[in-house]
Amino acid sequence: MLHKKEVRASRAMLANVWPEEKRNQAIDERFAPTGRNRIGARVTRKTPPNGKYKTNNPPQGANAFGPNARPAASARTIRLTLRVHLIAYTLMEKNIWQLYTPVLNWIQYNILGEEIMPFHAEFLNNATKLLEVKSVDTDFKEAEKLLREALAKIAERNPRVNPKDVDIYIHGSYANKTNIYFPANLEVVVELKRTPDYDPDAYPHEPYRLYNNYFVETLFEYNPVDFAAELLSALQEVTGNTCTQQSQIILMPKSAKVKHDVEILPAFTFNYVEQTEETGPQPDAKVFKGVLLYDHNEAAHIVTFPRLHQKHGAAKDTATNGGFLTAVRLFKTINAIGARESDFHRVRGYFVQCLLFNVPNQLFIAPDVETMFYKILNYLLNAEFEDFVCQNLVWQLFGEANEFWDDYRAHRFVKEVRKFHDGFPPTRTTLA
Repeated sequence: MLHKKEVRASRAMLANVWPEEKRNQAIDERFAPTGRNRIGARVTRKTPPNGKYKTNNPPQGANAFGPNARPAASARTIRLTLRVHLIAYTLMEKNIWQLYTPVLNWIQYNILGEEIMPFHAEFLNNATKLLEVKSVDTDFKEAEKLLREALAKIAERNPRVNPKDVDIYIHGSYANKTNIYFPANLEVVVELKRTPDYDPDAYPHEPYRLYNNYFVETLFEYNPVDFAAELLSALQEVTGNTCTQQSQIILMPKSAKVKHDVEILPAFTFNYVEQTEETGPQPDAKVFKGVLLYDHNEAAHIVTFPRLHQKHGAAKDTATNGGFLTAVRLFKTINAIGARESDFHRVRGYFVQCLLFNVPNQLFIAPDVETMFYKILNYLLNAEFEDFVCQNLVWQLFGEANEFWDDYRAHRFVKEVRKFHDGFPPTRTTLA
């Protein structure tokens, strides 16, 4: 260990390496996709449980970057740690990768007096690898067969529904390649592309109105809520009355032939024209391909964008050399383990993926998963989430409806990830 005078001298020297303005500028760097705009109106955010927003007060104290940082670290220690990492980022930008980890570890151990306790390499491998689940394809084929039988029954009673005009496809974690060790339900979209009195490509002539900048009030004669009710009834006939309606989805329980619970999302093809409740669509407004569905909890029709979500996620993963989806699987695994083994709050995988989507691309590019994890976590611990967007690049991430998160819970999630790391046994290799 260094002598106290040497430690103070080292801290004083490093404190002047990175000016305060430049440090703040680096921390405040934001992901801003070019050529695409999210919805123009700001969606009102939920009030967090304690009634206070934390957006303008990023986490302090225990949020210094690095493994196992002490919760009671001083403000000077925090500033020093951030400056050390920003210096390391500069080195990495010049492709001097091999200097990053040893410099960081030396500073943290010799100057900050902190023990380095990284994740075990085998744990990281188990937490981030893409699992090929053979039963998914088999289960989807069986579920699609049952759905086609149900659609044929609907067509016999309702001439508006032509089974040939229905697309059936997987979405969710299996489609997005973010499935982890812990099993997930198989999510399937049943998308009705048109009816005799509904043509999605006829907008803006088709009548609908946006309210609360999110919900859609339709004036169609046959709506997604009607389609969902008919599909539920037909599926109950086909499966023996085992399916149930839950919020936006119809749940088909696992059976002898289907090993997964299947979440079926009945929806209409829908071209969403960018607009606000106050102004309505403008002549040069952008059009986003989505689906219109009915949420029974909200008692309203809403628009979602499963194909855009998957498209933009795949593009970001390519831009980050596979780092994005690797990080999503790691953060989802941490949340799943934390919720099972401690008092962590369980977070929807969709929210985790959207949160990480807003992290700058360069932070996903690292010589190893451990380094990437520290870079991303440090960014999120010190970021303001106010302008974060959903991965579909249409909605903002925080808002009032169930499809949105709120910044209080987002900050809480990031803190819990940090807590998980700091208390995780460095010799543990298993996930369960």
